[in-house]
Amino acid sequence: MLNVIQIRSLMLLMLITVGSFSGCDFRAKEPTPAPPTTEELRNGEYNIGGPASRPITLTDGTYVEHQPPGADAFFDLVEPIAFGDLDGDGINDAAVIFLYHGSFSGRFYSLAAVLNHNGTAKHVATADLRDRVKILALSITDGTITVDLVVQGPGQGLCCPNLPVRDQYKLVGDELMLTSHTDLPRSVLPTPVPTPIVNPTTSLCGIPSNASTFPALPAPATTALHDSRYFAQTGYRIDDDTIWDYFTHRGGVATFGYPTSRMFVFEGFLVQFFQARVIQLGEQRHARVLNLLEHDRLGQIIDTSVSVNGTTFPQADSRMAPRDSTELATTLGWVKQHAPDFVATGLVQHLGGTSPVSVNATPNFYKAFLSTVSMAAVFPDGGDESLLPGFDLEVWGVPTSLPWLDLNNQSVIFLRWQKGIMMYDRSTNTMHQVLVADYLKSLLTGVGVPSDLARPADYAPLNCLYRQYDPAAPHWVRDAARLPNTDMTDAFTRK
Repeated sequence: MLNVIQIRSLMLLMLITVGSFSGCDFRAKEPTPAPPTTEELRNGEYNIGGPASRPITLTDGTYVEHQPPGADAFFDLVEPIAFGDLDGDGINDAAVIFLYHGSFSGRFYSLAAVLNHNGTAKHVATADLRDRVKILALSITDGTITVDLVVQGPGQGLCCPNLPVRDQYKLVGDELMLTSHTDLPRSVLPTPVPTPIVNPTTSLCGIPSNASTFPALPAPATTALHDSRYFAQTGYRIDDDTIWDYFTHRGGVATFGYPTSRMFVFEGFLVQFFQARVIQLGEQRHARVLNLLEHDRLGQIIDTSVSVNGTTFPQADSRMAPRDSTELATTLGWVKQHAPDFVATGLVQHLGGTSPVSVNATPNFYKAFLSTVSMAAVFPDGGDESLLPGFDLEVWGVPTSLPWLDLNNQSVIFLRWQKGIMMYDRSTNTMHQVLVADYLKSLLTGVGVPSDLARPADYAPLNCLYRQYDPAAPHWVRDAARLPNTDMTDAFTRK
């Protein structure tokens, strides 16, 4: 039998045991919310801040801020993305980087903190990362966001960041506070690696390319030179001596328009964009004008478009295939036949076919062709004047359409060439050239693209050009598989 002491001890043990169970909660614990996914972040809602603070919603990582025509701005969520606990609740949050850019020269980066709010991504704070920097790395450790980036050192122009630094931030309430700023050794800077051509000599965009690696770009100047080679009208300079020589000896602004890019690598060759044309340096660094309106590039996009900015440009006519001839006189005879100085009813086409509209005009297409490159430009010290038509062929190529009437504006007659489009205005009896290279730049950057040109450009196989210019991507090319052998780093950053 149990004695009194044993009974009391047993009762005490039972009370302790019961008390222990009574303090337990046997309900199922709620699962820890999953961290935000990359897809959620690329399609989330953010507050852009500033005086006109308002929420925006991304679509596939981009928000378009519509401005006056040709001046749209973009908010892009760029890589890298970091995950980790920012507010000490033991649940993973996120840090993302935004790039704000458009037709202006600046490229403004910002850091955003995104909390995991009951399983929903919520943007809570933003910090400025400065203009035209390069992001190297982003991470979250122990509630601290670390950003490694390259900024402009003392005396360095905005174009060319050269100083690697590490900035660290902590989330304090609804603000990202900079807690540390340190310089990094230059050894952390990435070394550019050229991308070799993969077998074929023709790219997916249909542009011939024979280079096996990226051509070497000269080192950017530490300060932008605003001399006779700099054009304030567009904010670009012609740095390369060969391109400058070609530009000045083929008519300058009257022939090419103003420069609209820096020199960069496009389809395996060094190029510089101008308003009307693109100058390319060949294998031996000889300058030449790209045939923008042939093959599968801009010409096919224009052919696919019903109109561009409401204008119906000439479509390529298969009957106007260029004639192969090494004889200049034979080629010029063919050009003269198909670039008439006088256009009569029945000899002009439009989108509906041969025009029944009464057209009797003297556009002087051939005369305009022959007056493109002057003696003073190509031979400033004197030379053989009979060679001038050959230089005109360099600039224009040969006609690829019949004279073309724009039914939306019947005072205008066009003639399409391999390398440009002539536009004769009957109301003023003046000849102009269409700034076709500006359309190519718009397609690449996604800025100022006419709505009626953008639609076909966004469909395969034509989307090899559309919005490929992407500062967040390697070599600033969004899809290098579609536009190989191209490095557009800072190509359209004004000086």
